[in-house]
Amino acid sequence: MLKAILVDDEQLSIHMMENLIEWDRYGVRIVATAGDGLEALEKFREHVPNIVITDIKMPNLDGIEFIRRVREISADAEIIFISAYADFSYVKEAIALGCSNYLLKPVDEMELEKTLQKITQKISEKSISRKLALKSETQKKKKALRDYLRSNANPALGRKYFAEFCPEGAPFLLMSITQHHETIEAYTGASSLAGEQIAYQQERIEKIAGERAPCLALEDEENTWLLALRTGNQEDAMTIAQALQRFLQGEGKAKVRICFSRSATRTQELPELYAQVKRYEKYGQHLGDVGILGSGYQNNEEQYSQLVREGIDFLAARYDQNLSLDEICRHLSISKNYFSYLFKRDTGVSLWAYLTGIRMRRAKALLRDTDLKSLEIAYQIGYDNPSYFSKLFKKQNGQTPNEYRASARKEKDA
Repeated sequence: MLKAILVDDEQLSIHMMENLIEWDRYGVRIVATAGDGLEALEKFREHVPNIVITDIKMPNLDGIEFIRRVREISADAEIIFISAYADFSYVKEAIALGCSNYLLKPVDEMELEKTLQKITQKISEKSISRKLALKSETQKKKKALRDYLRSNANPALGRKYFAEFCPEGAPFLLMSITQHHETIEAYTGASSLAGEQIAYQQERIEKIAGERAPCLALEDEENTWLLALRTGNQEDAMTIAQALQRFLQGEGKAKVRICFSRSATRTQELPELYAQVKRYEKYGQHLGDVGILGSGYQNNEEQYSQLVREGIDFLAARYDQNLSLDEICRHLSISKNYFSYLFKRDTGVSLWAYLTGIRMRRAKALLRDTDLKSLEIAYQIGYDNPSYFSKLFKKQNGQTPNEYRASARKEKDA
């Protein structure tokens, strides 16, 4: 949600703007109001809003001088000037200060909405550009660091980037995580979703490891992750390795080998530590090797991956709502394709088939134990169309809801 402040020495004008439009419709929340430029400057420092809407003529500090001081704090805030005067000199100063628009009082609802649409889109585009630039810069640094680790290439640059994560003199170690799929079906299933799987796994790996020690995750080779951990404690490394093994074994249904290097305090030692974990990957003969672990997968709910279990819990809690895949995956913070793949792999059925099963079991219970009409039951279990519910029930159970109720009660009375 974007933040905005309103500045005007006329309280009536502020009240009018607060109620003129639905601000949250544009993703904007008014976080503060002020009656003059000095008060507004304090509120700006406190809230650092994205949008400032300010009158020009005010006591103590006018709008022009207020915005000049705002620009000393932030070059990014979007400014909308309002004034009762169509004075060209004000317009010129407003443009010079990077003003987004200049509105005349009384403020027109349509004009304000158009301005907000333009501003919020501009802020969104700026945010996306920054994220892409940051991602590109991060990837560049990670590539330089991988090159240094693998072949001692450009050591000055590699050490510089590593020092941003771990200052010289602080202890660190490297950890390698390798997954081995046991069947061609498991391998091809994971490979078809490689991009989404890698993004999700990196996020979870960094979160799990980061709970014990600061962590930097690098993709090393296919099916292999490399972590730099800012710790010299071998017990920490073992605890992290075991937590990651549980996660990856549960999510990936693959054999997992995790091994870690000795600790070090000098960035010059990084290539040597990398070579050490690569040897351990190959031979698996050292204290820190968690080993190659079988998946032990069985088709029951206790063996489902954590993510699938969380999805099932979500379905069980909200089966009576009109759910969408978007809503479910937003709740789980996972992509739709990857979650659908995991769910089908673990349960053997699609997400919607599983949800239908939950609803049908609940429908049967209501038909057996209540006198609710079929259409009322349909609404209670998440179907907006009672006719569709009846057809689906018969397809699933070989009987209409009323037929099922009659036969169930006959058995109960027998």
